[in-house]
Amino acid sequence: MFPLHVFAQNEPILEGTKSIVGKISATIINPLIVLLFAVAITIFVFGIIKFLANQDNTEEKENGKKHMMYGLIGLFIMISAFAIMRVIDGTLSRIDPDPSGGTTLETAGY
Repeated sequence: MFPLHVFAQNEPILEGTKSIVGKISATIINPLIVLLFAVAITIFVFGIIKFLANQDNTEEKENGKKHMMYGLIGLFIMISAFAIMRVIDGTLSRIDPDPSGGTTLETAGY
């Protein structure tokens, strides 16, 4: 129906927080997530190769299975970290300054 108005005294702090989180996310966290995602894929592929190359040796075959599992766990953690960062970024980007002096919090469907 109507946007909610929050009259905050420290509106520049909200803008500063959005820009700081955006800069940290873009320059540090996202490249780190991509790097660790590549490491997890490499470990997973290494496990597949080890598993397929050592069909006769059960110990090495089990070692390959462990590498595949570690790679999948790493992929899951990196996807989760990326999703958490998207939620934080999306939450902060929904708070937009209102020219009337307050801050408008956009609400979906209200």
